[in-house]
Amino acid sequence: MKPIILLFTITLIIVVPMFMANAALVPNCNSGCTYKDFIQLLVNFFNFLVFLSVPFAVLGISIGGLMMIIGSANTTAQSRGREILQDSIMGLLIVVSAWLIINTIMVSLGATGFNNPLK
Repeated sequence: MKPIILLFTITLIIVVPMFMANAALVPNCNSGCTYKDFIQLLVNFFNFLVFLSVPFAVLGISIGGLMMIIGSANTTAQSRGREILQDSIMGLLIVVSAWLIINTIMVSLGATGFNNPLK
């Protein structure tokens, strides 16, 4: 279990700064922030979370698949790998569903500039 935590930590240390460098979460409010700037901040934040969740889902799917392959002789490791795989896929589906709901709400509130982060 400790190698998985170590791999997760290393990935977190490498992936998060890469996304934060290009995130530009806070919009420029040179002449005072308005409602549009607040909506843009929310749009940027939710897009950032979706961008961040995809690599972690891929990491979980990879770890689950490796555990299923490596633990083919050990039923406990194989079932644990299947659980990790299912949980990662379910987590990704939850994130995409939440993004779709938030996207619909934000567009109905007048947000513009919503790009599909899954393209």
